[in-house]
Amino acid sequence: PELKEHVLKLRPSVLGKHDAYIWPLQQSGSYSVKSGYYSTFLSPNQSTERTRGDNNEGKWKKLIWSRHLHPKLKFFLWKIGSNALPSGENLRKRGMLQNITCNHCGEPESVDHILFHCQYANEVWRYGPWNQSIDTTDATTFFEKLERSWNLTPLPPYGFTGNALPWICWAIWTSRNQRIFENRSQSPEETALKAIQALKEWEIAQPPSLKIPKSLTTGQQHDPMVLDPSEIFCNTDASWSHTSK
Repeated sequence: PELKEHVLKLRPSVLGKHDAYIWPLQQSGSYSVKSGYYSTFLSPNQSTERTRGDNNEGKWKKLIWSRHLHPKLKFFLWKIGSNALPSGENLRKRGMLQNITCNHCGEPESVDHILFHCQYANEVWRYGPWNQSIDTTDATTFFEKLERSWNLTPLPPYGFTGNALPWICWAIWTSRNQRIFENRSQSPEETALKAIQALKEWEIAQPPSLKIPKSLTTGQQHDPMVLDPSEIFCNTDASWSHTSK
């Protein structure tokens, strides 16, 4: 009330347009089926944060979609960030199951609990291949953990350069599914090893990147050259002799 006079002086539109309803969970203000479906998974606190402009779309692009990852991992990380994995808690909210708890500790089976807070998950994260371990017991969000993981340096003996966090999350999730649906259990050490092996296989399967020598790009005496990925170049330090061949 004390700001009434100031509020009435506001003129949002120079054309004199009237106020209109907007959908606060979309930056454009327009409602979409996709954003409406996503809103059903948000808690009241998350909805308030989204209304205030805390939009995860930029984080998704920065931390997931623009990264060099296996396509299935990008989709998997998106489902974690959207809280769309079929955990016991989510299935209970949809009325599909009742009283689903964690197989390891008996706690309510939320996505965050399965991947980070469960005792089994904590044991898996202890084998993380970094120079410093990830603290999964803190109250940081999934995006904060993911963003922090991109800055972690893997230890040299493991033989890879990528981010192991998405692969470890995938290994924990698949291990959980095998325990429920196939009655197969594996130790935390085996789960961590499985994630590292999958990451190394993914990196080995990627085509090598062809780098252009600096002399071809920085020197003034050379013209810019575009290399064809299908061509093979053999660089030597010897000179060809026409007589001896």
